[in-house]
Amino acid sequence: MQKIKLEWGFWNKELFLEIWKTEKINNNVVINIHWAFGEINEKYKKFWNNLLENNNSNIVLYSSTRLDNIFENLELSEFEKKQKLFEGKILQDEIEDWKIVVNYILENSEKLFWIKIEDLILTINWNSLWWIIALELANIFSEIKNINIVWTGANLDIKWTSLLNSYPDLISLAQLLEKFKWNILLNYATQDIVFTEKSFYLFYDLLKNANKSKIKFIWVDHSFKKINWEKSEIPYNYIYKNIVELLNWNLISWEKDFLNINKKENIKIDDKLLKKYFKEDKDWFWE
Repeated sequence: MQKIKLEWGFWNKELFLEIWKTEKINNNVVINIHWAFGEINEKYKKFWNNLLENNNSNIVLYSSTRLDNIFENLELSEFEKKQKLFEGKILQDEIEDWKIVVNYILENSEKLFWIKIEDLILTINWNSLWWIIALELANIFSEIKNINIVWTGANLDIKWTSLLNSYPDLISLAQLLEKFKWNILLNYATQDIVFTEKSFYLFYDLLKNANKSKIKFIWVDHSFKKINWEKSEIPYNYIYKNIVELLNWNLISWEKDFLNINKKENIKIDDKLLKKYFKEDKDWFWE
């Protein structure tokens, strides 16, 4: 694994990358984008280990620019502190940071992966909100051929910070989705309480020109770490497998009932869980 520091992103802060290279030469590179306030952490260890296995793909992990942590002693929840690190940053700033990252990968593809730029195939794996960045990048860089998305939808009513307040309106999102013409795989969880099923299918339908497929995870939550609200590694193990299928351009839509229950309609979300989510402290939700 190679750690790389790039200068300069938003606020003139450094950009940090981790590069994980396959043992054998492989022209696939998967770039991982976490949601709005995420960063490189242990959560993704299984992600890159699974993709490196059998030389499926090289991996690029990235932490976006953020303010120095001067909020440690404030009486805020951990999630509120994470939000504070992005005060003043908007979506376009995040996109500009990402352009620096992708340009670096392209300009240094032979040094990093022993692959010429014309042979490079980029796949973006993104989570939650930042599918917008992935599609914006795909419009700029022709080397991006595949996109995998985990938990998302076409519209969002959550407005916590300047970053989330800059989320585009539905008309702008529709135009962006219609432009994408490559391979895209969407993973949807039926117990997602951030994006509704209606929002997800609107997203899917607006991809009018893409080679697309959708996978429905029944009884799975927004984080893909719980089955019927109990922690489980099974759902995200399927995400890894789905990415490998995407790398092989094998796009097949399917659905799986993770409780082996045939009754799939009318899945009820516990009202107590909803109330817990809408409390001020939302740390539990993004674990």
